[in-house]
Amino acid sequence: MALTAWGAPAAPAAPGNNTSECLRAAVSAEGILAHERAFQSFADAATGNRLSGTPGYDASALYVADRMRAAGYDVDIQEFEYDNTALADYSPPVLDVQGGQSFVPGIVGAQFGGDFGTAFARAFSTAT
Repeated sequence: MALTAWGAPAAPAAPGNNTSECLRAAVSAEGILAHERAFQSFADAATGNRLSGTPGYDASALYVADRMRAAGYDVDIQEFEYDNTALADYSPPVLDVQGGQSFVPGIVGAQFGGDFGTAFARAFSTAT
């Protein structure tokens, strides 16, 4: 199951408050890092990832919905089912490194063995 947050502004943006200049003034490196830290904390608390269908994903979706509400959006969260095995890349990853250094391919990187891996693999599916 996955969650999707949809929203529309509760009221139109104030005139002159919807330009590239205003957006650039509202976004900061500190603000971006604060959101990234929040998302990382959801992953850390939930099996190390935010893959759809995990508690980390659900916490992330609720976080986004809360931020949207705080910005004045009316938000609906819709649950839906999908076949997440269709998104998987089951072929072994390949990394070609110059200079003789070697790395071991794994599943989703070092978390499931190996030095690197694909973003989604057999560890989350019964498919072979």
